Amino acid sequence: MQADSCLYEFVLDNVFFANIDGPEVQKGKVNVTLVVKRITDAFELVFKTEGVAFVPCDRCLDEMEVPVTTTDKLFVKF
Repeated sequence: MQADSCLYEFVLDNVFFANIDGPEVQKGKVNVTLVVKRITDAFELVFKTEGVAFVPCDRCLDEMEVPVTTTDKLFVKF
């Protein structure tokens, strides 16, 4: 990791999913790693998420486990 970047790690658990406005996902455990890099007049945020979310099945409404794995970038300018 470069000197002008910061690393943050979060765990999104059942409390997080219960408090967001998303009725489809009420439970789960997702690990998030966020790297924030300072670029001249902006910030680059790189999110890496990995874990599972529990959602109701469309057919039987039983709870099913859905794996979550993503990498996303976000640029923020001043």
